[in-house]
Amino acid sequence: MVRHVRRCVLEGRHRPGDRIDVDGGAAALGVSPTPVREALALLERDGVISSRVHRAAYVERFDARTLRADFHVLGMLSGVAVARIALDPDPAVLAELRRMLDELRSTPEDAHTRHEELSTEIRRAEHRAGATPRLKAELRGFGQFLDSAARMAGRRTRDEVADDHERVIDAICAG
Repeated sequence: MVRHVRRCVLEGRHRPGDRIDVDGGAAALGVSPTPVREALALLERDGVISSRVHRAAYVERFDARTLRADFHVLGMLSGVAVARIALDPDPAVLAELRRMLDELRSTPEDAHTRHEELSTEIRRAEHRAGATPRLKAELRGFGQFLDSAARMAGRRTRDEVADDHERVIDAICAG
């Protein structure tokens, strides 16, 4: 249900203000309303929908400006995690980040899915190494929705993505 609603929002099938029907969603997916309500709670945490107690859930505003602001916040949170690594760099973490970066650079240019996987793995490794438990929870919440949005928005080249990751890794090494 979470993936379905996210996809509908990202593709424009659900528009801001649209009502999300719990019973209709449950029937369409062949499940009870309980998992649908649980999915809606996750979507509300991510800012995709808002709900009114004992009423309904509605799609929140979603446009380019909102998305840019959300990516900005994600970048700031990621920056906190990365800065924590730079304060006390672990050689094993740095070696793993460099290994994944080298793998990304050596992946064929047309292997877009693998580029996305490696980029996500690099970010997750940075977050695991530098984030507190609360910060990890926030990063997960932001990252899940924004990763989907980024994939649908268009692809950057492998070298653009690798260059961005390399700048971060170099900044960690520089302290």
